Amino acid sequence: TNNALPNKKGDHYFLLSLFGPEVHFGMTENLTIGMMGSWFADPLALVTKYAFNSNSNTHLSIGNIVGYGGHTLEYYGGGPFGLHWMTITQGDVKQNISLSLGGGWRTYEDYSYNSIGIQTITNNSAVIGFGGLKSVSRKMSLIFDSMIFPSNNGTTAIIMPGIRVMKDRGKATQFALTTISNNGAIIPLPYISWLRKF
Repeated sequence: TNNALPNKKGDHYFLLSLFGPEVHFGMTENLTIGMMGSWFADPLALVTKYAFNSNSNTHLSIGNIVGYGGHTLEYYGGGPFGLHWMTITQGDVKQNISLSLGGGWRTYEDYSYNSIGIQTITNNSAVIGFGGLKSVSRKMSLIFDSMIFPSNNGTTAIIMPGIRVMKDRGKATQFALTTISNNGAIIPLPYISWLRKF
């Protein structure tokens, strides 16, 4: 789940899910840099997170995802895209709640205008995120994550309630039911991921 809790320097991990792989590197006590994408490497994106120092249980971070792609799943041509947000988190690694606010953009070529040439279109949207984690035992946590994209073209929401099971140190499996809502159409997708630190 997205949160503003800082990672430790040298705290590297990779994650495999049904959607694709991710790898993240703890560069400093505050900065994490990673890559994420689908199994087709389309899209493919650079991910950064900077968590500000905090002496309390209230944490603040800024995050960015910048990438290129979209040819595989879209009728229109793919192109560059980005998400940029700020997150405030209350709590710690065992129990926390987070609110994120930011914006997103996507540029693509619209081939439906062949009679007058290809048009390059940029769509912009606000991004609102809400998530949290609650440990219910030494090895199990309840999790919740969501992202909402309100725009002039309609609202898209991604909601992910689930369970995280810790196995050994630095190993976890996460189960969730991802629900995607787009202008009234609802698509449920099962989600499972494996996280390993290295």
